[in-house]
Amino acid sequence: MSRPKSILISDRSTGRRYVHRTNTWGSEHIMLNNTSSRESIQVMFQNMSVLRNYARRSILLDEELDSQEETDRLDRLEEFFNTGHDLNWTPKEVTALLLREIFAKG
Repeated sequence: MSRPKSILISDRSTGRRYVHRTNTWGSEHIMLNNTSSRESIQVMFQNMSVLRNYARRSILLDEELDSQEETDRLDRLEEFFNTGHDLNWTPKEVTALLLREIFAKG
C-alpha cells in the first residue's frame, strides 16, 4: 500500500511553489501527469492571480469592484473550486491554497 502523496505545483508566472498534500491513496495522482490536468492547474493559477488582485483591491484598498469585475470574480471563483474538485481536492484544501495566495507577500 502506498503512502499519501505531496504534489509540488509551480506557478510559472510568479515563480511561487505550492505543495498539495492529500490523504488520497492510489491512482488519483496519475491524473496530474496528463495534459488536461496540467492545463487545468495553469488556468487555476491564472484565476488565482486575478482573484488575488480583486481581494487586495477590495480588502486593502477598500475599493468596490464594478459589476463586470464582480461577475468575473464570481465566475473565476466557481471555476477555481470546480477545478479543485476535478483534481480530487477538498473544498478546505482549495480554500487554503487561495488564501495562501491572497495573503502572500509581494
